[in-house]
Amino acid sequence: MISDSDITDIIELLDPDGIQNLYYGIGLPTQDIKKAESSANTSDVDLKARKVLEFWRQRNGQQASRQVVLHGLEEKKNFEAKEKLEEKWGWKGKESQNMCTSIS
Repeated sequence: MISDSDITDIIELLDPDGIQNLYYGIGLPTQDIKKAESSANTSDVDLKARKVLEFWRQRNGQQASRQVVLHGLEEKKNFEAKEKLEEKWGWKGKESQNMCTSIS
């Protein structure tokens, strides 16, 4: 399960468009995204992103993992963001590819 620090890493390393793409890459329905963003009760993009990712983690438990995040970024062809997170999390090249492939 992703941790609070993992969520912080995602928010710090991805731009707002990258975060929006990630939501769809991890399979979040639009209505869930809107509901979580509105529950943040703020216009701050980072706080909204945190609420959405916390909602996803709460709803999916152990399935809300770093591997799913990386796979979601790969699905949306956001290889630069995927690489940044792999580097931040200490996952390089083949090791993370194997982890992503194993959940497909």
